[in-house]
Amino acid sequence: MDKEPKTEKSLEEKLREDGFRIEKAQVENEPRQCEGCMKEDNFKFHDRGWLLEGSFYCENHKAGALEVLRKINEDGKSNPLTGI
Repeated sequence: MDKEPKTEKSLEEKLREDGFRIEKAQVENEPRQCEGCMKEDNFKFHDRGWLLEGSFYCENHKAGALEVLRKINEDGKSNPLTGI
């Protein structure tokens, strides 16, 4: 029997498996500002983007936000809270 080739999961899939909330958002009725854009002093409103742990990011800033979540996830795994 042939084995299926192993495919590497995307960072987004790995974070979802670890419990992070990552959802595609379409907010046509109420456009939102991207957290990443606002940090760059760009206050443009977007009608599509991503909700990452409740914060809205446009497509341009999604990868950077996922990378921050990855670092948080790694830190949480290497330095777990104890005694809770």
